[in-house]
Amino acid sequence: LDVTVTHGREGNRQTWYATVQHFFTIRHEFTGSYTDTITANSIVQNDILGGLQFNPEEGIINTERLPIDETDPTFSFSDVDFRRRIASGTFNIRQRRTKTYLTGFYEWRTFDDDSGTGEAWGTTLGTDHEINERTSLSARLSFRQSIFEDGARVDSFAVGNVSWLTNIHKNLEFAVSFDHSTRVSSVEGQDLQENALTFYLRGIF
Repeated sequence: LDVTVTHGREGNRQTWYATVQHFFTIRHEFTGSYTDTITANSIVQNDILGGLQFNPEEGIINTERLPIDETDPTFSFSDVDFRRRIASGTFNIRQRRTKTYLTGFYEWRTFDDDSGTGEAWGTTLGTDHEINERTSLSARLSFRQSIFEDGARVDSFAVGNVSWLTNIHKNLEFAVSFDHSTRVSSVEGQDLQENALTFYLRGIF
């Protein structure tokens, strides 16, 4: 069990960060975090970009070493300061060649201009399976709901992904990925659906 809590300031903004990691067994692990900060959208977006990493097997991953979530939009384009509180958790199960994870989060933002409180919550279920030493298959399903600060707009997102990757050579890999995303909005004309089929060939030297 590992628990860390920090409190301080970034400029004039007060911050709280807390993380917890618990290994139930060598194959079962939980990680959780809670943050409470005064921030703005420009700072949030900069932190997101700065926290992304590259994993040779999974591509771009977030700070929890999970694939990035395309259903993570900002609440608005305004740059008004707001208090941002996020609670999140991830449960991992590892079994030989398969890793399965379930994540969940809840976020709420209170704006300095008294425009209201924005909320969002979501969950992701995913699995990564190593078929053999050269080939892997992964899949995930995500749902997220965003409630904007004025309360006049609610967006619900669902995203599904299946990816297959194989190493053609020790320095060359080929992958195929299929993504489906759906957004249902309470604002007329903002619903959308998208299907994407991606192929790539990557050399590592």
